[in-house]
Amino acid sequence: MSKSLPVLWSLFVFILFSSISSAQLVQMGLGGGLTDITSPSLYNGSVSNADYGFTYNYHYTILAKFNIPFAPVIPVVYLDYHILRGSGIYDDTSISTSLYILSFGAEGQYFLFPLPFIKPYLLVDLSSNSFSQLELDIGSNSYVQESHTNIGAAIGIGSEITFIPKIDFDVNVKYNLYNLTGRQSGEELVKSLTINLILMF
Repeated sequence: MSKSLPVLWSLFVFILFSSISSAQLVQMGLGGGLTDITSPSLYNGSVSNADYGFTYNYHYTILAKFNIPFAPVIPVVYLDYHILRGSGIYDDTSISTSLYILSFGAEGQYFLFPLPFIKPYLLVDLSSNSFSQLELDIGSNSYVQESHTNIGAAIGIGSEITFIPKIDFDVNVKYNLYNLTGRQSGEELVKSLTINLILMF
């Protein structure tokens, strides 16, 4: 998958929703955070054990939040770009690995109770997750596994935090399942915990 694709998607989403944000029903958000791969062990295991060693992981986020008056659940659309990388030594050979996951999703946020400057919520996601080609650089050679797309989901908790009027920070933690559908025989679920810090405006 071209590395320019996340930039193009981000520009598309930003232009689309910024054109209607003047109505103040739509908030745009930009941010990112940590992507902690929790399974399978093939992803987060050590390169020295012939795994991918994805431990240096983070993501960028762009989103639009629709503040519909009196709605019990606030809808959100988002684009996450996860960058997974690993490195290590296997059989006296230096190895580096990389994989990118582009997640385009819809989210529902259920706000629990408002507090001064803080509004906690529960969230549920449904997403389309495009896995890039998996690249393994082994010494002077490079090997690539094919890209694919799966449907996934997530649950989590978060809070809107207001510091100054019209500018909020959205902080949340999600438990993500990236490939609920379309797995090949024997393929395990790819799971992660993500921590997100998003500037809303």
